[in-house]
Amino acid sequence: MGALVSLPLLSYLALPALSSWSTSLNILFFYVTWSTLLWTYHAFSITFLLLLSVRLLVSFIPSLLLLLLDAAVPSLAAGLKAAGPKALATRQMAPAQLARMAGLVLFNTLFGITLLSIAADPGVLSRCIIDPVRAELLYLGVLKPSLKARYGGLALAPTPPLFRPLVRVSAALPSPYNLLLEVARGAALRHVLQYAVHRRVLHDAGWSRWAAALARRHARWAHPAELSHAFALASAADHPLCHALHRWLPLLLPAALARAHVLALALNVALAAAEETAAWCGFRYVPGFVLPGVGVAQRRVEAHVESRGGCCFGTWGVLDWACGTGPSVVEDVVGGRGGAEGEGDDGGAVAAAGKKGRRAEGRRSAGEEGNGGWKGMVEGTVEDGMDKTGRKKGRGKTKAK
Repeated sequence: MGALVSLPLLSYLALPALSSWSTSLNILFFYVTWSTLLWTYHAFSITFLLLLSVRLLVSFIPSLLLLLLDAAVPSLAAGLKAAGPKALATRQMAPAQLARMAGLVLFNTLFGITLLSIAADPGVLSRCIIDPVRAELLYLGVLKPSLKARYGGLALAPTPPLFRPLVRVSAALPSPYNLLLEVARGAALRHVLQYAVHRRVLHDAGWSRWAAALARRHARWAHPAELSHAFALASAADHPLCHALHRWLPLLLPAALARAHVLALALNVALAAAEETAAWCGFRYVPGFVLPGVGVAQRRVEAHVESRGGCCFGTWGVLDWACGTGPSVVEDVVGGRGGAEGEGDDGGAVAAAGKKGRRAEGRRSAGEEGNGGWKGMVEGTVEDGMDKTGRKKGRGKTKAK
């Protein structure tokens, strides 16, 4: 793993801009190290260790450090949070719940990386599962004895891979331009797929019973009653199947369609992890050089959490603007400016949608979407016998004396 972490990838990307001897030597060292790894290990091991290192360094470890900050120095952490002390993870959940959440996030990370590694090297299924089982069955006499003579006793021929590798793990490295092009194309398709899965599968239970089952599990695992504000560790806390469909499948499909190099996949995994961690951290201010435009993503994530899935299904809001599931561009800009000028830490129109949608508890229908847009989606329960204070109509009346 140490060799994978120490790969001089930045020097490789800087080749078009820098033409010094040091850069050329770094590129040569990178190529030699990468070729040595390919000759020594299987593609599954290389992909797994590379993606695991990226995900741990960019997302999991920073999320644990932010959680430790909430627990160790709550006064400092509350000053950094946009929503104040009520946004602290330790104020929302008990220590046992946070420990279980950390274990769930780690399991989801390992599960997703295993899926991507199998896509890069499908032969691992034959080497680790099919061939050992077939040899054991032949040894126990379950299979026909004629197979022993055909394959020379127990020396069975290896089973061919079940499918062609979907990701390239080869010594032929893409040029810096092609690498950046693959990353940009994969990031764009990833956001489209994530929006589609998040809105139509995890928060729309009307079109299929399978989608209804996934939506129930997503609501129970990713939107528990205790979670009222976003924090970094909760970004990957979801049912493993829902998390794989929402986070890992949109990473795999663009890479499989273009048969991208594993380095491009690793960069996309790093970019997705950085987006999730920055958008879910809940901080009042995140420097623009860390991730430009992260303030928009933070306000939308906060609105989605507060509404329990009532609006804002995308990270950056482009598809929400286009599909009517979030505030318009003008509302978002005005809301962000109001929050920056100190008119409130709610984030303007986006957070107002989250507060209204919290009473909706994620209950939407196609008719509500068509009649009211995103505002109808988040105000769906007002017309179901609720007044604007969240109480049942007709209750709370006092008799005149």
